[in-house]
Amino acid sequence: MTMLRALVRVPKGKLLLAPYNPGWAGRSQAFEFNIQVAEAAKEVGVSLDRIIILSEMSVAEAETVLSLSDIYLSSFPHGGATMTHLSLIYGVPPVVLRRRSTRSIDQFLVGSLGFEQLLTNTPDEYVELVGKLADDTAGRRKLGADIKAAAKHPVFVASKDFSKSMEKTVLNCLAEIEKRSIQIDTGEI
Repeated sequence: MTMLRALVRVPKGKLLLAPYNPGWAGRSQAFEFNIQVAEAAKEVGVSLDRIIILSEMSVAEAETVLSLSDIYLSSFPHGGATMTHLSLIYGVPPVVLRRRSTRSIDQFLVGSLGFEQLLTNTPDEYVELVGKLADDTAGRRKLGADIKAAAKHPVFVASKDFSKSMEKTVLNCLAEIEKRSIQIDTGEI
C-alpha cells in the first residue's frame, strides 16, 4: 500500500514490481498477489496501467531494469538486499524504511555508504521522500552520481579495520566450535 501511495505522490510515475524469486515455488501465489495489487491500487486511486508486474528476473535483467529507473523503493518488512545493492551500484537512489529485523540488510547497505537521508522512519516519511526525489530531477541525479561513486568503495569490504574485526570474529567462532567438538568427543558436556 505504501508503494502505491508513493505512486500517487508521483503523478507521472510508474511502479515496476518484481516480486517473484525462486522462493515463490513456481509463482503459485501470483494470482492472489495480482488481485491484492489491483484492490490496493483501486483503494488509493491508481490506474493499473501505471503498475507493471515483472516476472522472475536474472541479475542481468534486474540490472537493466535498474539502469532505466529513477528511484528504487525497497520493500518491507523484509528489504530486498540484492536489489538495494544493485541500485547503489547503478546510482539509483533507494528509499528504505528503517525497521528492526534480522532481514534489514538494505538499510545497512544504504547507511554504511553514508546515505542516511534515504532511510525513513515511517511509511508517511517513505512516501514523502519518494515525492521529494521525484520532484527534484537535478538533485536526484547528483545524489545518484554520489551513490554510484560511494558504492565503488563499500566500507564493509574495503575497510582493513572491518576485515580484521570479521577475521577475529570468525576465528573466535571456529575456536568455540573446536572447543565444543572436543567436549562432545570426550563426553565432558
